[in-house]
Amino acid sequence: MSLHESDIRTRLTRLLDRKQMPRRLEGKGGAMEDEIRALAQAVQRNAPRSAERLADWWPHFEAAIREIATGGLWPTEREIKDAAKAVGTMAQQVAVATETRSELQITADRMARGDAVGEGWLYGRAACELIRERMVDQDTMVRYRSAAFLTRKAAYGEVAALAWEADQKARHEAAKASFRDQTPHHGPVEVSAKHFGGHAA
Repeated sequence: MSLHESDIRTRLTRLLDRKQMPRRLEGKGGAMEDEIRALAQAVQRNAPRSAERLADWWPHFEAAIREIATGGLWPTEREIKDAAKAVGTMAQQVAVATETRSELQITADRMARGDAVGEGWLYGRAACELIRERMVDQDTMVRYRSAAFLTRKAAYGEVAALAWEADQKARHEAAKASFRDQTPHHGPVEVSAKHFGGHAA
């Protein structure tokens, strides 16, 4: 038995000790050992391979087992697989959230330096994220929006720039509505989509 297999076997045995063995295994030492081996193999098929990742993964796995195997009995192979899948889904969500946060921070840093950013960061959901997380202040956002309007006006004319701005303002207002009251501790998203064509919005 490898160290990895031994680690899983030890962790699994401690988990099973806190649960009730199925009656079909009572008094059947060979059957009980076969069941433990089968459960350990089910864990091995789904658990991380490294010792460090296994140590991080195991508490989440046990929490998932408690949610799935609610009867107090030993989990089944299927329940182990389902618990491992649930942990994997959670890990993916955390990874996505971390990646999104990192991208927001990179953009906020660029805006703080005055570097160019895509127009998609100035209105809509992305802008609301930056504002909600207080990564970009109102003056900075207004400055970038004004620059985007003037650049578009110079390239395509005022009529086209105004039409683009109106579309962006509508998209931003819709995004603000979806964010409203989601983070009351931060307050509402209140950076207005000002009109840079000569009149206040």
